[in-house]
Amino acid sequence: MTSPHVDLSKSIKFGQNAKMKYQVSQLFVYPIKSLKGIALKSAVLSSRGIEYDRRWMLVDQYNRFITQREIPGLVLFDIQFGPDGLIVQHPAKSEACLIPFKLKFTDFVTTKVWNDECIGGSASEPVNAYFSSALNQQVNLIFHPETGKRSVSNHGSSSIAFSDSNQYMILGENSLALLNSKLLESLPMNRFRPNIVFSGGEPHDEDTWKEIRIGTTRFEVVKPCARCQVTTIDQESGAVGVEPLKTFATYRKFDRKILFGQHLKLVSDLPATIHIGDSIVRE
Repeated sequence: MTSPHVDLSKSIKFGQNAKMKYQVSQLFVYPIKSLKGIALKSAVLSSRGIEYDRRWMLVDQYNRFITQREIPGLVLFDIQFGPDGLIVQHPAKSEACLIPFKLKFTDFVTTKVWNDECIGGSASEPVNAYFSSALNQQVNLIFHPETGKRSVSNHGSSSIAFSDSNQYMILGENSLALLNSKLLESLPMNRFRPNIVFSGGEPHDEDTWKEIRIGTTRFEVVKPCARCQVTTIDQESGAVGVEPLKTFATYRKFDRKILFGQHLKLVSDLPATIHIGDSIVRE
């Protein structure tokens, strides 16, 4: 979940130079909420986030949404893009599951993502059976339809699919490097599930940004990202630990929230695409 806007600029002792050079170093999309991400070389943007980001989501038999908070083993599903849809593979299953991009839904499910009511089109029975068998419990995969409308609470003109609260999340490599300098064992970027990763500058420079331009595409920096226990889950094995929340509490706790990374709102008109290597400029 995310917190209300917190101004971190007074807490940052570095990164005040507006002439710092920043560059996109990694891009990720997470097609199924709380499952593995897919690394991209370029990202097609939409009004809901990177194309296909959190467009699918698993719900339980009571239509409650499922995340790694309840089932850390969700990290074991491997997801790739195929020519016609998502290709999902679980180590307990001998065959992969194809989830087509284009479906005509006859069944719809009403659920909630935190306090927001959402409508999702139900996947076919073979797809639901695949996930149910792998997880050893009844689940249903749903898709946020093109006609679905879910507003962002602090920007009513913006829309999202099944993301927790905002369209995009950005995080600096040097912010992670600072964290890792405080840990006994370094953590990879995938613990923090960003959409956009950048190189350059000082740790937590992103906390001081208000508007940025990535290549030719403009974004508003909306609010910091509040961190939960998902950051303590190894994204390869599903093992749960205590870090980084234990260490974050010593230097990234603001108003009882652990804040790491920033949420973005797309300002530029569509279509728009960003690429690894694009420069990032503070507006």
